[in-house]
Amino acid sequence: MERIIKEKNIDLSVGKVLDAVKTITTIRVKMPENEEIYTKTLFLTDKHRAIRSLFDFADEPK
Repeated sequence: MERIIKEKNIDLSVGKVLDAVKTITTIRVKMPENEEIYTKTLFLTDKHRAIRSLFDFADEPK
């Protein structure tokens, strides 16, 4: 974890990253018309945005 944080140039300790991850919210909405499911992860604080690069979101715009 320390190596990955350093590679991503995140200026937080492992403990602070883990604390921030615990508070990230992901919402899932199932559309009633076609049963399609949409997922959105919310990065609301500065710490959340600082660690966003640790998440792999191939389908979400950055």
